[in-house]
Amino acid sequence: MKSLQNDQKIIAAWNGELQELHEAIGYVVDVLVPNEDPKAPTPLLDHLKAMPNRVKSLMKKTTASCARLNMGSHWLALNLKPVGIGMGCASEKFDNLMEEVTPIADKVATTLDL
Repeated sequence: MKSLQNDQKIIAAWNGELQELHEAIGYVVDVLVPNEDPKAPTPLLDHLKAMPNRVKSLMKKTTASCARLNMGSHWLALNLKPVGIGMGCASEKFDNLMEEVTPIADKVATTLDL
């Protein structure tokens, strides 16, 4: 009987911690992975599983947007064809392409204000 009461106290403590967790991360989760149907909210675990892909997607979109803005306004004459060619090629060809792309990257890096 005493063991059962002890287990109930432990469960109650875990439920309290779970509630605190919901409150602490609720806003961030809702911003990154909003509920599609407010009448049937998505469980927290499903939100958490979706977050890494959502964060990667947002980072990719933000990076692409910044790059387009920076390159579009400052470097309209850049030849970016070598940048896209290197995907999935042999390491020797990749090294050669890196040599071609390095000056472009250096020019862009000098204009960035971080």
